[in-house]
Amino acid sequence: MDKDDFIAAVSTRLRSAPDHDILLFVHGFRTNFSQAMSSASDLSFDLKYGGVLVAFSWPSGDEVFGYDHDYENASESIKDLSSSIEMLTTTRPSKMNVIAHSMGSRVLGKAIDLIHERGHELPHFNNIVLAAPDVDFNTFRNFAPAIQSSARRTTIYISSADKALWGSSGLHGGDRVGFVRLPYAGMDVIDIRGVDTSQVLKFGHSYLFDSVLVLNDLFTLVDADRGPERRPNLFRAPDGCWQFEHR
Repeated sequence: MDKDDFIAAVSTRLRSAPDHDILLFVHGFRTNFSQAMSSASDLSFDLKYGGVLVAFSWPSGDEVFGYDHDYENASESIKDLSSSIEMLTTTRPSKMNVIAHSMGSRVLGKAIDLIHERGHELPHFNNIVLAAPDVDFNTFRNFAPAIQSSARRTTIYISSADKALWGSSGLHGGDRVGFVRLPYAGMDVIDIRGVDTSQVLKFGHSYLFDSVLVLNDLFTLVDADRGPERRPNLFRAPDGCWQFEHR
């Protein structure tokens, strides 16, 4: 499918969808193509999404010890994702939401920053969600302004119980954004400690797909378009971050 056919196909789906919106999903580390499509489909189903689902799959393996390979491929995919985002904006959806998981958050952030560096008009996302972002702080600070400029609301889910990000932090010699609880101006940081139900190798990295509480919160964010102050089970801590109430 060439560029024009792709744009035409998305435009046709938008016209017939109950909601004329796009949900873009960018997967993370250790996710092959079929797993990426399955995760995107499951996420769309769990969120009862009435718009058009678009999944961006970058070349990732399915080996635990293939991190370096995935990291290189993720870096090589930034330009492709930026072009894909610009194509999607030409279909003129009513709203566009994007959810990136793990290493996919780095690909997304740098892709949006690349659009900005090119001098092109930034897309207008309704929500950008970074779940368990496997991103170093310097990279995050570099692309954060572009993300904030292109999104009405940015949400970051983090957990200090995320063993995959603990391993990534050790591998890179520095903590990852999704592993450390810090407030960021203009962004909603949601700490999910204590509610992680991930069973995938018990890494605590897949709460975006496994935790009913996180999925319910994400549903209210995307479907009802509510900020954290209007979503159930969340309260704001003194440090400015949000966390789930434990009962």
